[in-house]
Amino acid sequence: MAVTPRLPALLCLALAAAGCGDAPDRSVESAPSAALEAPVEVRRDTGVIMRLSPGDRACYVEVDDGHGMAREEKAGFELCERGELVGRRVELTVGPGEVPAASCEGDPACPRRDTVRVVKSVSEIP
Repeated sequence: MAVTPRLPALLCLALAAAGCGDAPDRSVESAPSAALEAPVEVRRDTGVIMRLSPGDRACYVEVDDGHGMAREEKAGFELCERGELVGRRVELTVGPGEVPAASCEGDPACPRRDTVRVVKSVSEIP
């Protein structure tokens, strides 16, 4: 059987689709996380702020929900300056917001942004 000129091209396409050869890795682990974090709604939650940690993309807020479950939310950097909220019960409004893109790798001059779920407001509960 003679090999037609199309067969090598088809073989290359099949290997690339199967993840072989020089095709770039397109696995879930290498995909940007912003799409996975994308918010769909604004909601209100209550909890106790356990920690405020400034990071390269946002202020990371660790919140205990009162049932033994802790979660981490992203917020604007200004929230990390409110250390008096640590240990306090609060109501958080969370929804879509922008943070520096993960691809910026902490470069403050980078203009790229990711839309993710962020803390929009915090109110202390007396």
